[in-house]
Amino acid sequence: MHICILSSRNICDHKNWGGVHTHLSNLVTVLIELGHNVSLITNDGEKIFRNGSLQIIPACHHKDESNNNKCISNILKNLHKGNYIDCIFSEGVPAKQFIKLSQKLRIPIIAFVHNLYMHYFYNNWQEVEGLKTLKSYIFRSVPIYIYGMFFKDIPSLRRCDYIISGSGAISFHIRKIYRISANRILPIHNWVDDNKFQRNIFQRKATRQIHRINEDNIIFLMIGCLWRPKGFRTALKAFHRLAKITPQARLWIIGEGPDRFYIQKYINKYSLTERIKLFGFIPNSDLPSFYSAADVFILPSLLNEVLPYTLLEAMSCELPIIASDISASREALGNSANTFQRGDMKALFDLMHEFTIDINLRKKEAVLQRERVLKNYSFEAASVKIEQLMKKVICL
Repeated sequence: MHICILSSRNICDHKNWGGVHTHLSNLVTVLIELGHNVSLITNDGEKIFRNGSLQIIPACHHKDESNNNKCISNILKNLHKGNYIDCIFSEGVPAKQFIKLSQKLRIPIIAFVHNLYMHYFYNNWQEVEGLKTLKSYIFRSVPIYIYGMFFKDIPSLRRCDYIISGSGAISFHIRKIYRISANRILPIHNWVDDNKFQRNIFQRKATRQIHRINEDNIIFLMIGCLWRPKGFRTALKAFHRLAKITPQARLWIIGEGPDRFYIQKYINKYSLTERIKLFGFIPNSDLPSFYSAADVFILPSLLNEVLPYTLLEAMSCELPIIASDISASREALGNSANTFQRGDMKALFDLMHEFTIDINLRKKEAVLQRERVLKNYSFEAASVKIEQLMKKVICL
């Protein structure tokens, strides 16, 4: 089949990583491995790229969304004339314009939903810190989310042939709140390359040696956007408390974002430069060595989000997990969850301390996490579900 993917991201941009970018790269890989030809139309690119079964076509760069959509629609029509498109995948909720075009050309359209406007009400509320940000949230953000929910999400998703969600929680909200038939909603959980992300003892030794970490040191690792709703401040304070009673504990933080200044200021204020290392941006290709070097992974997020890739990658690398009790964590970790109420610094400290003193617990959790990934969140598991989806598409 010839499958066209619409996305704002470009998989050739190796400097950019995040949930949507990772999902797009994984999706393209699976589709090609299943024998399909893939055309990626993206707003992020300058020239056409072709490599075997994959071609990447850059769209126009317009500040105005409607002009951008017109440009993409023209590319779609021309592409369909030259090489019949069997199916369109949209990374995110597709614009109404693309749905109309797909119906006119009789091409099935499938939406891969990572997040919904309804989730932004809660997620962006986490940024409110004072009167100024409260006013901005009420008078600027809320109207955008209401409009997006009722005039973008709901009408567009109701007209898609199928909707793919990255987690069970997203599927539930689309079904119950957006009132869309369960027959058109297919949960295909986010997945990771379990060959790339696996524990490597040689990488562990090398990475720890480079950063002068002894084997008796215990590294807690956090990876993600340094943004207040990600909960890194809670983890920072919990580690500070742990550091006072556990000299061998270390905290590694990977990522960039607006909270970097706060984190660096906190480290300097309490003289924690020898205990906490702030790495900044690390390419995705280098992350396996950091997962291998670490002993425990922390996901302190305050957000309602789809299954985080960093969580799945850490699980695949046999890292014990401590996570806030958001629905994504509970779904990914299952009964093996070591969770704490989001924002509860004391509860997070207790779990960190327990993992510090109990090496048998760390070993037990490490095995469980890898097994869970291989069963539910591997390339193989995703390939089976996507192949089943393609069979349904053929029947449309």
